Order: sequence, then C-alpha cells, then structure tokens
Amino acid sequence: PQCGQEVSPDGMDINEWKEVVGPVCAPEATIIITEIVDKDVDSYTNVPRYVELYAPRRRHRGMAFDHDLKLVIFHSDSEEPHWPSAVSIDYMPESGFLVVCNKAAYESYRSECAEVSYDIAGPANSNGNDQIALISGDESGWFVVDIY
Repeated sequence: PQCGQEVSPDGMDINEWKEVVGPVCAPEATIIITEIVDKDVDSYTNVPRYVELYAPRRRHRGMAFDHDLKLVIFHSDSEEPHWPSAVSIDYMPESGFLVVCNKAAYESYRSECAEVSYDIAGPANSNGNDQIALISGDESGWFVVDIY
C-alpha cells in the first residue's frame, strides 16, 4: 500500500482504496546525515560536537518544509528516540548543508551552526555509543529517514 491508503482485511474491497492521512509517511525531501564530529575525544567536558545534514537534490535546498523532521538520539540499545532532546529540522539552507551543534561547538563555530542543541542528552552530544537518526513523525508514530 501507498502512504495515506487504508488497508484492512476486514470488509476491504480490493477494487477501492480509501484515502486517509497516514500517521507515518516518508518525507518528500531527501536529507541524509553526512557527518558526526567529536573534535576532542580526550576531554570529557565542553567537547565541540556536531551533526551535519545534507540535501543532495537542489530542489530541496534554500527552502522551508513541513515534513515533521527531527534529529534524534537513540541512547545505547533503546528502541525509542529520546524525545525531550529532539531537534526540529524545518528548513535547508541554500548550500544544502545544515549543521546541528552542541553548545561547545556553537561557541567555536557560531555562524556555521544552523541549529544548536543545548540538551546534554541530545543528538549533537553523543559520545559515540548511540545511534543518531533523522526521523519524520512524533511519539505517536515515526519513520526513520536516515540513521548513523
């Protein structure tokens, strides 16, 4: 079935599709995680870290969009994202690159950081033993767009 189509074995007419708004649909924009950076692995405090996102298609650059995209972190072996630290991604700069920084990276790079995640448990603060993902959706239903 396609996104937005209702499919059910009970009383379903195979010749008729019912159009509904599905809770989880892949976004139209193609955005991928291209880089996760931890600048100083020997330090445990104030470590500049960031996640870089990229839109390879020009038609998805320099625009705002409403795909309910979020950059999230899955701590350790969790099967659910850490929702309180999710970073909303609702636009892509003309360059096609969007950098989400933690506080320390923002202090170093300022204008290079399109978004700042101040949450110590957030996706821009991973110490490397977590999964970082770009998802579409929310706690009631979500779809992985890309995972690193």
